[in-house]
Amino acid sequence: MTLGMAALQSVGLVSSKDIEARGVSFYRKPIDINQIVKHYTMTEAAKVYALPMKTKGFGGGVNARTDLCWGKRALEAIVKWERPMILGNYQEAIVYFHHKIEDIAN
Repeated sequence: MTLGMAALQSVGLVSSKDIEARGVSFYRKPIDINQIVKHYTMTEAAKVYALPMKTKGFGGGVNARTDLCWGKRALEAIVKWERPMILGNYQEAIVYFHHKIEDIAN
């Protein structure tokens, strides 16, 4: 992920600083070793693209995170579709389509 964050930093969307943090083991347990890590923070320029998300975590918990959205997918054309397949109360149709990206960030 560091290369991706460096790319975001190069266009002014995140800033970074080195901080000292306690290490964690492979099993995510704290260990008695402090290490220097790079801490990234979203800049004001990126906040217009921030999209708060909630995902289900292991054990049924909910995790909050922020995705960055640089454009919006829009339907361009439906190429073809296959009729709904009905299995009891369940129905499913297959739709083939083309999309385009709109509102792309500079």
